[in-house]
Amino acid sequence: MSMNVVRALLVCAATLCATETSAQEEPVVDNVFFQSDLREAIEDVAAQAGVNIIADPTVQGVVSVTIENSTVERALDLLLAGTEFQVQETPDYYLVYSADASSELLTEVSETQVVKLKHVSPDTARTLLPAPLQQYVRYDTGSSTRVVVTAPRNILARILSDLERIDQGNGETIFMTLEHIGAEQARALLPENLQVFTRVDTTRNIVAITAPERATSVIVSHLTRVDEPGPALSLETANVFETQFIKLNHVTSASMLNLLPNTVADYVRADEVSNAISISAPDHIARRIISNIRTVDVPRRHIMLEARIVVMDRADSLNFGGNLSFPQVQAGFNQSTAGGTQYDISVGYLQTRTFTNALNLTLNLLSQNDEATIVANPKVLAQDGIPAEIKVTTEEYLQISADDNGVVRGQLEQIETGTILSITPQVGVNGSMTLDMNLEVSDVVSRGAQGLPVVSRRTAKSTVQLESGGTAAVAGLVDSRTQMRSEGLPGSHQLPLLGRGFRTDTLRHNARQVAIFVTATLVDANGNRLDGAPTGSSPAANVDEELYRLELLTALAEMGVVIQ
Repeated sequence: MSMNVVRALLVCAATLCATETSAQEEPVVDNVFFQSDLREAIEDVAAQAGVNIIADPTVQGVVSVTIENSTVERALDLLLAGTEFQVQETPDYYLVYSADASSELLTEVSETQVVKLKHVSPDTARTLLPAPLQQYVRYDTGSSTRVVVTAPRNILARILSDLERIDQGNGETIFMTLEHIGAEQARALLPENLQVFTRVDTTRNIVAITAPERATSVIVSHLTRVDEPGPALSLETANVFETQFIKLNHVTSASMLNLLPNTVADYVRADEVSNAISISAPDHIARRIISNIRTVDVPRRHIMLEARIVVMDRADSLNFGGNLSFPQVQAGFNQSTAGGTQYDISVGYLQTRTFTNALNLTLNLLSQNDEATIVANPKVLAQDGIPAEIKVTTEEYLQISADDNGVVRGQLEQIETGTILSITPQVGVNGSMTLDMNLEVSDVVSRGAQGLPVVSRRTAKSTVQLESGGTAAVAGLVDSRTQMRSEGLPGSHQLPLLGRGFRTDTLRHNARQVAIFVTATLVDANGNRLDGAPTGSSPAANVDEELYRLELLTALAEMGVVIQ
């Protein structure tokens, strides 16, 4: 019986111990806060944990956090994370306060400690501390060794640790070479308490630094920030940069200056006479400038421009009341109701070679049937972005007389007529081309007073986009001339009233339509097409009309044109 009693007593004792241990366990906090007021969240934690938490009146904010199975200390850490507020535990409550030095409660939670420095001045030590910690440090200007630190316990420990690392003997000397600013000027930009650790060599533009590890780090950081690229002249940089000269081959020096970034403009000079660029800059900047120049100064792409100037003449002798019609200009052919086929030409352009092939067939057939004349077929090798000009003109000189105070003076005046075509090609990245076209067609239509010529001028401007081998067309430049003729019996046809019966009045109308077709093809510097095919159009040859119809219909089908 005694053994059973002992066992029962042991069980009771274990139960009492477990109960006491459970009572001593810290309370656990579980809660979720979303966009909640910080003070209300602190009150909820205090209520759930059954503890007192007192918050400084400056404690304000909004919090979103999830707290799971956390102690009071851990819960408060989560609530205050990312804020300036600190927590201090006392036997009866937790105090949440602002760590700002101006806080009224700071004296309640702070400790003060005096630190005696051995190797650095108080001013230097305070400056080398992180900015948020400097507010807790004070020093007497009359003393050269002591600083006073007043801060909460955890902050105080951090400051004392930093001051211990700062107050070390001067370490080894390091040398820093400056590239973008003079050494003397860089030293002058440092805070005065850090200048004592530096010396300069103006000849080699070097700053020597002998200071504690922390001070050395700060000085190097400052010097790195001021030694940034900038206009060399305004920073009084020593003349230590080698000048390099770059001869440009494909781009003008003026264009190159415009293309370079503004940040390097002060390092670069240009000479338009020699088309060269001079560079005086630090090595890494000079390398970057040269790389940019090499990227831009590449050979221009070549374009073969072939122009076909086509003239279609049509003359109709008509009596009064007759209708005057001109040949239409369109792609393909039209079947007339009276039989026979009327072949015409396209106005406009298509980006691919399909239109060019159809055009060649049409021009060959019209030439064969004497309905059109290719009066000129000039070619010119142009470069990307550079204007090219094609001229098929006639020059005529006129004798002009002038009376100058009774003295008759004569001089020759030149008149130029014909076709002038100015084209500026631009080649895109994918090989497509944009042509800026300016066209002028002029001729002498009659003679005016004193035999002076009357010149008719027609102009056109257009911008078109083509693929290599595509053709642009400009048409509708019509020159119409009308002539009235009277024929009849000599003398009789001039009689009043009766004269009409002895004469015939005829209106003769001459129409000349000029169409200009420009084919643009990408070629190499020797004029050879890049795809290996021959450049330009094939010469005019006899065309079988049946074969022509089939080939033209095929070309039109590729262009998306359906002939009904």
